[in-house]
Formats: sequence, structure tokens, C-alpha cells
Amino acid sequence: MKEMQKKIFMTLFLMVPHLHICAANKGEGIVLESPVIRLIDGMGIGINGKRIGSMLQVRREVRKIQQGIASKEGGFVGLYELSDKKCSVKELAEIEKMMQDTHDAEGLRVLRPVLKKAKEDFIQWVMKFLGESQGAKMQMFLLIEESCHKRKRYDSLLLRWASAPEGEEEHQFEKDIANFKIFDIFCTDLINFLEDLMNSCPKAKAQFQEILREQGYKGHSN
Repeated sequence: MKEMQKKIFMTLFLMVPHLHICAANKGEGIVLESPVIRLIDGMGIGINGKRIGSMLQVRREVRKIQQGIASKEGGFVGLYELSDKKCSVKELAEIEKMMQDTHDAEGLRVLRPVLKKAKEDFIQWVMKFLGESQGAKMQMFLLIEESCHKRKRYDSLLLRWASAPEGEEEHQFEKDIANFKIFDIFCTDLINFLEDLMNSCPKAKAQFQEILREQGYKGHSN
């Protein structure tokens, strides 16, 4: 166990600069041009101010799962414990790779329940988003497809997940997300899609800003 702790510490230490870069670089904004946007932007049964708020919440929680929570000392603290260390999905993906490279079967076995817990947390938040999208499955798939293609993510598992029969998304997720590397990439693809969708709905964003003003908030949520 002490040897595993040492390996985990060294992996996390080497990852620190990489995590700072990932946190700083949000990527370029992409505008979706599908005719679907004109039908849903600002609409009560489409993407409105309340849905923007919901998507911001889902994005925030998925980021916590993937990157951890920002600490007062700088950097991030993960949500998942492994050998007395708090790790994020991104960190666990690197630890997993190190274990695979060194053929550490015991370490990989210890990772399994951690992956299960992280996936459960993810599903809790994403199912909320999907529940609000019921009845608009095809429209959502078209938007996810455009987002993935514009980002050159042609093989994204997000496409398989979005094309699963309605009500089967959780099963598809469980089937596809077999390790932390895949999970990390999936989180990135989902966050990128949410940002693309919000960026493409100016009416809904204006409605959200109005909700914030009515509630006494200033500025906007990131």
C-alpha cells in the first residue's frame, strides 16, 4: 500500500502544471447553426433562461467531477479518495495509465469502485439534464452531432450516448465508460457541448441574465 501511495503522489505531482493549463484554457466558443436553434432559443419548451441556469449547474458539477474543486491554496482538490489522496477523474486517468504501464493489477482492481462512484455522481447530474430534454431527443442529437463535428470529435462517445433510445442513456453510458481515460474525454466532450449550446442561444442567455437581475445578482455565472 505504501508503494502505491508513493506512485500516486508522484503522478499527481507531475500533473500539477498540466491541470493549471487545462483550467485556464476553455477553448474557442463555437456557434451551432442548425435550424433547431431558431426553434428552441428562448422558447418555454426549448432552451430558456431556466434551462441555461440548469446547464450551468450541470457543467459546474461535471467540472468538479473531472477536475476537482478549486482550493484556497491554488490548484484543485479531487472528489474521490484513493490511498488517502483526494483525486479528480483527470488525475485518476493518469494514475490508471501509470498502473497499466507497470502492469499493476492490484492497483487497477482498487480503482474499480472509485470509477463506479464517479460514474454514479456523473449520472446523477446528467440524468437531470436529460430529464429536462425529454421529448426533444432528435433535436438534441442534431445539436450534439454538430458540436462534435465542429470540434472534430467525430468518434466521440457522446454521439453514441445521444443516439441511444430514450431512457437507455444511462445503460449506454455504463457500457461505454470502461475506464478513467474514456470518462475524462467524455466529460470534456459534454462540457464543450453545453458551452456550445449556451453560446448559440442568445435569447435564452438574455432571459437568464434577466432572472439574475430579478434575484439581485450582478454580472453572470461562469
